[in-house]
This record gives sequence, C-alpha cells and structure tokens, in this order.
Amino acid sequence: MNYSKATWWAGVLLSVVELLAIAGCQSPKSFATRPTTDTIRPLDNSAMESKSVIVQASSPFQLASQRDFDERGNETDVDAAPRRTEAEISLAADRKAVDDRNVHAAAQPPALVTDSLGGLPSVLSVESCVQTALAGHPKIIAARYRVQAAQNRVPQAKSLEDPMLDNMFFPIPNNALQTAGGRMQNTIGLSQNIPWPEKLKARAAIACQEVHIAQAEVESIQREIAEAVRLAYYEVWFAQRGTAILIDNQKLVDDLIQVAEARYKAGGSQQDVLNAEIQRERLGQQLLDLASQRSAAEAELAAYLQQPQTFSIQTEVALDLDNLPTQLDALVALAEQCNPELKGIGFQIQRDLQKQRLANLQRYSDFQLGAQYGFMTRNQALSPVADGIDNISFSVGMTLPIYRNKIQGGINEAAANRASTARLRQSEQLTIEGRLRRLLSEIDALDQQRTLYRERIIPRADQALEIALSEYSVGKTTFVQLTDNYTELLMYELQVIKLESTLASRLAQLERTIGCP
Repeated sequence: MNYSKATWWAGVLLSVVELLAIAGCQSPKSFATRPTTDTIRPLDNSAMESKSVIVQASSPFQLASQRDFDERGNETDVDAAPRRTEAEISLAADRKAVDDRNVHAAAQPPALVTDSLGGLPSVLSVESCVQTALAGHPKIIAARYRVQAAQNRVPQAKSLEDPMLDNMFFPIPNNALQTAGGRMQNTIGLSQNIPWPEKLKARAAIACQEVHIAQAEVESIQREIAEAVRLAYYEVWFAQRGTAILIDNQKLVDDLIQVAEARYKAGGSQQDVLNAEIQRERLGQQLLDLASQRSAAEAELAAYLQQPQTFSIQTEVALDLDNLPTQLDALVALAEQCNPELKGIGFQIQRDLQKQRLANLQRYSDFQLGAQYGFMTRNQALSPVADGIDNISFSVGMTLPIYRNKIQGGINEAAANRASTARLRQSEQLTIEGRLRRLLSEIDALDQQRTLYRERIIPRADQALEIALSEYSVGKTTFVQLTDNYTELLMYELQVIKLESTLASRLAQLERTIGCP
C-alpha cells in the first residue's frame, strides 16, 4: 500500500478546501463591525466605554476586509488583522494572563478614601462614587463577559464545518471488492461541506451585530448603575443638609425658650415656655427622621459601591446645579446619538437585516467536496490482468433546495422580525422624547421654585421672624405668631434643599435618558 500517495492527495484536497474557505469567509460590504484585535480586556474601563467593539481574530480564515462605523455612524473601511506570528500568539497569551489577574482584582470591593486622622469618611463627590461603582460592579462585569462570549462566536460563525475522514475496509478477502486492477483492500476518504460563500458572510455579519448589541447592553447597565448611585447620593445629601439646618435651628429654639422664660418671669404665660419646649422636641423628631432616611440611602449606596453596611460618607456642601438644559430639540438629537437602548435596537435591526439576507440565501445550494484513495493488491485477485495500482477518485455533491415553502417561510419570518424591531425602535424614540419633555418641564419648574424661595420667600420670612421676636420681647405680639413665623422659615429652608435634591435627581434621570453627559 502506497501511503505516501494517499498523504499527497489528502494534502491537495485540503489545499483546495482552504482556498474555498478563504473565498467563502470574506467580509460582506454590507455589515458593520469593529476593528479587530487579538484579545479583549473585560475589566479595562477605558477600553470598554469606548465606542469600538473588539472582534477576536484567531483563525487563518480571517475576513480580508470589513466595513466599520466611525463615531458619527459613517461607514469606513478597516483592514483585517494579518495571520498572527508565534510572537503575537505569545503576546496574546500574556495579555490573557493579565486579564485573569484583573478579574480576580475586580472581585475585591473598591476602597474609598478616608480621613487618616479622625477615621471619618472624607468628602466624596457624586462623580467619585459613580466611578467607584462603575469600576467593578458585578453586573457590569457580567455584561462585559457577555460581550466577550459574543466576540468568540464570530470565528465560529464564519468558519467551515470540520472535514470528515472515513476509512472503508474489507476484513474478509473473499468478499472484498474486485476490479480489473485487483482486489480492493481499503479506501480512505476525505470530504468537506462548503456552504454557499455568501451564507458564511451573512452568518459572520449576524455574529458581529450580536457583539454590538452586547456592547450596547454594557453601556445601558453602566448608565443604569450611574443613575442609581446619583439618586442615592442625593438622598444622603438631603439628609445631611437637612440635619445641619435643624441643628442650626436648635440654637434659635433655645433663644425662643429663653425669651419665653423671661416673659414668664415678668408676668407672662407659662404656656409660651411649654410651646417653645415642644418646638425643640419637634426638631428632635425631625432629626430622627432624617437620620433614618440617611441610613437607608447610605445602605443603598454601599451596595452599589460594594462597601460594608456600616459604610458612611460625607457629601459635598453644594450641588452643581448650574447650566441647566433648556432646549428639547437638542436633547432629543443627543439621545438619538447616545442612548444605548436606541443603539442596541439599531444593531438589532442590522442583525435582522442580515438574518433576512441569510434566509434568502437558502435558495442556493451548498456543496460537498471529497476525495477517496483506494488501496489495491494483486494478492487473491480474481482478474488475470490485475496490476495492483491504487485507485484515486473525487466526488462533488450539492444540496437541492426544492422545498420552497420552507424557504419562503424562513424569509417571511425574518422579514416580520425585522419589521417588528423597526417599530420597536420607533416606539422607544417616542418614549424617550416624552420622557425628555417631562423631565425638562420638571427641571424648569424646580429651578423656578428654588429661585423663588431663595430670592424672595426666605429673606422675607427671616425678616418677619426677626420682627416677631423683637415685638414679642416687648409684648407687641403673641408667642403663637412668633412660633408660626419660626415654623414657616424652617419649612422654607428644608423645602429649598428638597428642591435642590429633587432637581439633581431629575438631572441624573435626564442624563440616563440621553445616554451621554
């Protein structure tokens, strides 16, 4: 048996299959993907927040050229990565080891800066809390791994099926196949299924769009967590600022008690003293309520920052509430560009388009190429002219797409899915526009109320309290009027910080809806 000949012919067939595979794995001009690279860093924030989505390239049958979308959504051509050398493969392995170490490090809760002298938390801004939460939140890491899983489906989608190697032999010589050339000992065959080349392109395009969809999900989760952290932070801020106002008012209540006691000694009513003491107890009750509210908000914030439940922070003194948005059209246009939900649905539309294209391609046949090498012998051959020369044969097969109803059903299904996703995007656009309109209206109303309280109501209420306190000292007004003025001023001061906290929360919701700062 001449095994060297069989090996040579098997090599020839594999070369033909490789050429066909390369021709069938070219990237289509119609689908969008991102620049390729060797590996993915699921815990690199700067890389994961960028607009590019990494597509792994690990096979010699790479896309020869591919079309990419730049930051503005315009199509640009990007050349695929060449065949990797041994040094590049070694570098990719080193990077993977670094990624594994990063995964282990990200599992540890991030540390926050504390006061090294008093052991108290330092003043933390809302952005520092947001960055801490985004740095290693498990939900974000899980979404990044889904991106990595989607990236690894790309080389699977664009690759051929494994070739089939078979060996047919005849263990009983008397029953073996006989030809004029001699008795057949065994036959080695090698076959490869080759789909219509455009089908490989469509499958690769679908897999690439799945990568984009997964990346949009990462951005959506990041915005969701950032919004939740901001809302919890603003609740803590309100509780701390409200506590500071109540503590300041305790001094004023003590002054009222002293004035009431002085009036009582001069022949006034003891009821005024009791009412003043009741005001002090009410402040204590309000302080307890704010302490409970702060504890709940800090517990929620600790969960997002992966800190122990005893975690406590000191918020900033004032919130940044300048440069409030006013133009609805500009916000809607910005949301069209940045909103991750809209981007994800847009990628779904592109994926459904490629699925529809793949369904149409089912009309075309797939192929099967094969080669067989038969080992012949003159031993126990029936033919008197047997020469024992080995046989070589080739085979070509193809599928017959004759079941048109099945093919048309797949086409109709893909078209319906594409139309459904397009309507879903329109619905999401209308929802976002309505939400932006509502938030912008609330922000404008809150800002006007805050200005009204700060510039007009509180200064007049403070002035009225001073006048009432002076008149009560000389007996020109009652203690009831004095306490009413005090209660109104306290209510107005608390209302201002509540308006500011609510305004900051609406801005956080607005940023989440838009999708970019």
